Amino acid sequence: MTHYTLEDLAAFTQKEKQMMKEVLHPDLHEEAQPSAQSVKTILDYARAVSIRPGKKLDHYAMVLH
Repeated sequence: MTHYTLEDLAAFTQKEKQMMKEVLHPDLHEEAQPSAQSVKTILDYARAVSIRPGKKLDHYAMVLH
């Protein structure tokens, strides 16, 4: 059985962080934000759709506009 020390763990962590920086560029980690137009379109659709339970069908959806 191999025994590892805290120094081994620290060295491994540093190497792992360096590898992550090389493979995954920091500028690719920025969180994507939807455009204002996308948000508006989704909200408009949410206001226009009506989803109701049905007797023969489980649920049915209608666009009201």
